[in-house]
Amino acid sequence: MKKILAAALFVFLLTGCAAIMKYSYTMDLMKTYTFNVPPDAAYSGAVDMFNRIGVHIDSSGRNRGESEWASKKAKLGDKIYTEMTRFMIAVTPAGDRGSIVHISRQSQSNLTGGWVMGNPARDHSQEYTLLQKLDPAGAAEIDRKAASMAGSK
Repeated sequence: MKKILAAALFVFLLTGCAAIMKYSYTMDLMKTYTFNVPPDAAYSGAVDMFNRIGVHIDSSGRNRGESEWASKKAKLGDKIYTEMTRFMIAVTPAGDRGSIVHISRQSQSNLTGGWVMGNPARDHSQEYTLLQKLDPAGAAEIDRKAASMAGSK
């Protein structure tokens, strides 16, 4: 019985590790992915995706936009502080019908007293969610590549 339980736990551990590796490879592939949709369609799809989760994007140029700062209270031990986050979208043309999508998240907090602002960081998981919406076949191809990369390690 102990051997069966140990084997089951081992399989569960391997499955979890494979899923984490697949996610990591998916995000790596999104770093250089070119969407097979025009820039205007990619930008409007990104704005719609954020509107659906309650984040309003204000346009700041052609196929560029950013959200307002959203704040929330957080706690670390006994210290209560405020975190603020905003999203930025930039879509550039790539070839005849393609586009490169950059969705970034920027955060700041007053945990250490004064406000400390972090640099914008690309949010590949949001880019992948957009890819699933705009080009399901492209998302499936990314999934296949990531799964094969995770399986070959």
